[in-house]
Amino acid sequence: MQELITEDQAQVIVLIFAALITLGSLGFGLIWKSRIAKAKRKIFGVQVAVIALVGPLVAGLWFLYNAIEDHYGLDSVKALLINFALFIAMGLLISYLFSTLPARFSKTKKA
Repeated sequence: MQELITEDQAQVIVLIFAALITLGSLGFGLIWKSRIAKAKRKIFGVQVAVIALVGPLVAGLWFLYNAIEDHYGLDSVKALLINFALFIAMGLLISYLFSTLPARFSKTKKA
């Protein structure tokens, strides 16, 4: 039986998707930068940069997922749990950075 999508084709699709995430978020940031108030542009830039880094993270997680599955096998519960924990941790990290990192770049004056 022939596969619908080969492993090489899947890899190319994921890499294109990762590049589109990065380029799309940077393009969005450049287009919307002029529409953002000057006081909030730095925060907006940090958020755009965090989202732009999701593209390379997706590619890295894809290669890591494949390495784990190649080592343990597709029907391994251990591989499933490792990948689950890894993806949850990365999602929490991105959400934490997206919500807290811009506050460090905001212009707040302490009295």
